[in-house]
Amino acid sequence: MRKHYLDNIRWITIICVVIYHTIYMFNGEATAGVIGPFKNVQYQDAIQYILYPWIMILLFIIAGMCSRYYLENHSIKEFIKSRTTKLLVPSTIGLYVFHYLPLSASAYLLAKYADIKPLFMYLTVLICGFAGGFILYEIMSRIPFVRWAVLGIKK
Repeated sequence: MRKHYLDNIRWITIICVVIYHTIYMFNGEATAGVIGPFKNVQYQDAIQYILYPWIMILLFIIAGMCSRYYLENHSIKEFIKSRTTKLLVPSTIGLYVFHYLPLSASAYLLAKYADIKPLFMYLTVLICGFAGGFILYEIMSRIPFVRWAVLGIKK
């Protein structure tokens, strides 16, 4: 039986993860890989410091609870097979095809042929990555041969 309260806790936690990473890109510490502060005093950093210790712990607890409830009615072999086919294979293919290829291609082309500031390059690569992923998704959903060749889906 599905536990709806776990679904609600999960989506609220995922929203908190998105908020955390958005604030992290503009945090006051300006660590490597972030854009850095946009004001002298950044009050949103308090949200980041409140969320940081709890988000991953909560996600692991929810995953453990969901796994336990699943294992009450299924064997370990069924659990491993279902998680591999539902999570590992699609996420690996999806990350490579829909994220890594468009992002790396756009970053390479911009670095080689464009002379723009790093912030604008970051934003351009971000937009190209999303647009490239969306275009690849549309191609794969509309052309059966490509869908079969990349994902192995015959429908």
